[in-house]
Amino acid sequence: MKRVMIPGYAQLRDRLLREGILVEEGDHVKLTKSHLFDSPSAAASVLSGGNKNGRTEWRDAAGRTLKELQEQTAS
Repeated sequence: MKRVMIPGYAQLRDRLLREGILVEEGDHVKLTKSHLFDSPSAAASVLSGGNKNGRTEWRDAAGRTLKELQEQTAS
C-alpha cells in the first residue's frame, strides 16, 4: 500500500535522507541526530512516510497523546 504524503513533507524527508539526518532501517527510518521540525505533524509525517496528525500520533511514556497533554495544560 502506497502512503500519501504532502509534497513538502516528501521533499523534506528526501532531503533529510540525503543529508544523513534520517537513515533507512528495514521498513522504517530513524533520526541520526536531533532535528527541529516545524510541527508535530511534520515530524510524524516525515518519519512515518505518510500524512499523520502529530497531536494524536505522538505519545509519552504513559501512552498519553500530545493532544491530551496540551488539553490538560490548557485547562
